[in-house]
Amino acid sequence: MGKPLRTTSGAAGAKGISLVVENGVARYPDSPTPRGVKQLKSLTRKASAGHRAVLLFLVQRNDARSFEVSASRDPAYYQAFEAAIAAGVEVIVLGVSVHPEGFGKPKILPYNTKVDDVIELYDTSLIRLEKNT
Repeated sequence: MGKPLRTTSGAAGAKGISLVVENGVARYPDSPTPRGVKQLKSLTRKASAGHRAVLLFLVQRNDARSFEVSASRDPAYYQAFEAAIAAGVEVIVLGVSVHPEGFGKPKILPYNTKVDDVIELYDTSLIRLEKNT
């Protein structure tokens, strides 16, 4: 995860998150990430040019109830994130539990909003991992 995926009409980026702090708040980043800032600036340029730009945060913890960007851990990333939102970059935050058998039911997690907005995505109890043979 990291590099924006380039398409003819837009770009997408993804970040994996495993840090959950008090009250079920998942945070990113957990340390300074110059590469992450660069990715956000790339997505911001795409959005500013009128193209679709999407950033996915995948929270791999079952105790996450919401998400926020950590201004204290990386102020530059926080500022770039705010600029990306202002430019029209779409943000999707998904939370999943991870098990030896696969991933749990994905949930859309709110960011910088109330934790009551968690949305269940699927009725399946577990999404199984398939091995490539």
